[in-house]
Amino acid sequence: MAAGHKGETTMIGKPAVLTLAIAVVAILLTGQTGLEQPNRIVLDDQFGCVTKESYDEAINAAVRKDMRGFAYLFTSQRCLFLPRGTEVSILDQGWMGWVKLRVYVGADAFVVWANREAVYGK
Repeated sequence: MAAGHKGETTMIGKPAVLTLAIAVVAILLTGQTGLEQPNRIVLDDQFGCVTKESYDEAINAAVRKDMRGFAYLFTSQRCLFLPRGTEVSILDQGWMGWVKLRVYVGADAFVVWANREAVYGK
C-alpha cells in the first residue's frame, strides 16, 4: 500500500526508536532547560541570600528603601554580594523572578537565592 492509505500501519524499527531515545536523553542531559548548567553572573552589584526567606526580606527591604534592614541581612551573613564573573549553576527558578544558584568558590560551593537578572541580564 502507498503511504497514507486507509488501513496502513506504520512501524518504526527498533534502531530508530533507540536513536530517538538516545537523542531525548542527550537533550535532557545537556541541559536544554538551562538547569544545572554553569553560567556567569553578568551584572555588577548582584546579591544572593542563603535562604529564600532572607532573599524575600532583602527584596522587600530594597523596595521599601529600608537600607538599615537591607544592610542587616549582609552583616548577619544571611545575604552576600556576588561579584561579576562568579561561576554558578542554576538549580531552580521561579516565576516571580528568583533563581536558586549553586555558587562555586574554588573547590567549595554553596547555595543562594538571587534575582534572575544575575544570570540572565535585564
